[in-house]
Amino acid sequence: MSLFGVQLLLLDWIIPAYSRERLIISFYWYKGQSSIEFINEIVKMCWRTGFEDGKPIPEKYPMDYFKWMPLNTQFVAAVVNKIKDDDIYS
Repeated sequence: MSLFGVQLLLLDWIIPAYSRERLIISFYWYKGQSSIEFINEIVKMCWRTGFEDGKPIPEKYPMDYFKWMPLNTQFVAAVVNKIKDDDIYS
């Protein structure tokens, strides 16, 4: 879960929104619609978040960004229960 969050933040911090949108369009034209299985999720993940280098960070920035790609609640509950109840080093 933390790796997923880090990947989203690094994507937003390192690659500007304009470049991400261009990359998606280029890949879409190259591969075609039928060969990209999760195109809607990819577009949501790379959409403009309002974060731009050198400008103030938008209000509720990371939480609104993470809402675009929700995690499976059963998976989150299983991870929390494992950490809470069991020895995580076993």
